[in-house]
Amino acid sequence: MATTSAVKKKLVRAWLERHAPNLSQGAILAAKEHLTYEEAIIKGMLEETDSQQKYIAAREGHIEVTLAYIKGKPGSLMKR
Repeated sequence: MATTSAVKKKLVRAWLERHAPNLSQGAILAAKEHLTYEEAIIKGMLEETDSQQKYIAAREGHIEVTLAYIKGKPGSLMKR
């Protein structure tokens, strides 16, 4: 059985494979940090080719991966 962190790595890898072709490296980093589209613009992380729709989809997808990971590890998070 895979550990929770191994599952998260697989989910993040799948997320990256899905969204990396559509966004710049800066947009991928901003989405991983869960920055809003406006925050990413202000921080200069987006390129002209990064569409708001694709960025938001990537950000929401990464939030879902993160939440799934958190739900799978409630005991260890409670200890922190």
